[in-house]
Amino acid sequence: MRFLTAVCYFVLLSTWLKHGALNEIRESKSKKDASLEVRPDSRQHLRGKEFTLHCSVNGGNSTGWILRRLQGDQKDSGCLYLNGTKSTDKPEECHFSDIDSKNNGLYWCESLSDNKTSNTVNITVTRKDISSKSEVTLLSTVNPMTKDNSTSDSEEENQSGLFAWVSGLCMLLVPLVTVPVLWIFFPSFREKLYACTNGAYRRERVQQEMPKTKQDATEIQWDLPWMEMDNLLGKQQNAGR
Repeated sequence: MRFLTAVCYFVLLSTWLKHGALNEIRESKSKKDASLEVRPDSRQHLRGKEFTLHCSVNGGNSTGWILRRLQGDQKDSGCLYLNGTKSTDKPEECHFSDIDSKNNGLYWCESLSDNKTSNTVNITVTRKDISSKSEVTLLSTVNPMTKDNSTSDSEEENQSGLFAWVSGLCMLLVPLVTVPVLWIFFPSFREKLYACTNGAYRRERVQQEMPKTKQDATEIQWDLPWMEMDNLLGKQQNAGR
């Protein structure tokens, strides 16, 4: 019994610890040192218009961070080399105007000295909009952790289901095993249980018994003449003998 209880507690504790550790790992992975945003924040921009990439670094110091782009197998670095215009008062921003297919690519911020990166932004220019059939630029923000997040969510659901299943199994097994063990190895438990059941049975029988009533006065009056007559007959029989 003690062994089974210890096993259940161990399984519950290990499942809880593993579940918490996975959450901490997932949260640590999801936290980036910098965040790359597209302004204006829209998924569609008209061709020939403009947009701005803003790199927000945790802590506010963007020194040493550069904007990078991947086009096919080619990597380019720096706002100017990416056909953008760097803002003098806001060095964390890179402005792009007259956007077209030359702005296609995967963008991100990177600190070469610390080997840290931000999230990625995938910019794709299309000639026609699927809905309006007009010339538009389609900008979509792609998080490289999307696939990992979906996998993590699935793992989290599996862990939650396993934790609930193990908890329910232990809650079911412990009472089922405890009562027989107490019944077999602890005679005092049997005696107490037997005494409780017998006491309840006796109380129930007492409640069901009909109370005895006192004899009515009229019945007593009717009984007296018969008793006197019986006494007279007895005396006459004795005198005849």
